[in-house]
Amino acid sequence: MQPAAFKLAIVLRHTPTEDCAKLMSELLKTHPVSVQEELTSYCVSLLTDDEARRCACWQSGPSGPPAPLRDLLLYGDLELAILAASREEYDAHAKLVRAEYSKLTQDNYVELRIKVLNQFSQIPKLFHSPEFACFEPAARENIEREICTLREHLLTGRKD
Repeated sequence: MQPAAFKLAIVLRHTPTEDCAKLMSELLKTHPVSVQEELTSYCVSLLTDDEARRCACWQSGPSGPPAPLRDLLLYGDLELAILAASREEYDAHAKLVRAEYSKLTQDNYVELRIKVLNQFSQIPKLFHSPEFACFEPAARENIEREICTLREHLLTGRKD
């Protein structure tokens, strides 16, 4: 694992696109030119989770893939960690998600959000690293609770 690049990938994932190149450039300036391409490939592979690219890089070079599979699994699990948060934290996150899609009508948002959550609930295993496996039940509970709440909103016409 490349801790600095791993942290940067997490930051870049939640950074507006126009700022990503600037942040990446600033990080690369702090490293020797000889490792800049490797760090860039590592971050890109985490951000894109491009399995085909990862395999192609593994086959084409002796240095191995830009991001080891374990790092990809941890990164993916970190992205989904909010699903296993406490009820209060999860509900606060759900409100932020709603705000992100504020241009949608309430009914459209609820219908689409239920579809997304149903897709999550169909995934056999949400977390793939051993460190996050214990969070599976809490994540599924939050997903099901939000689906129930959203369905209730559709049935009753509540807008909160």
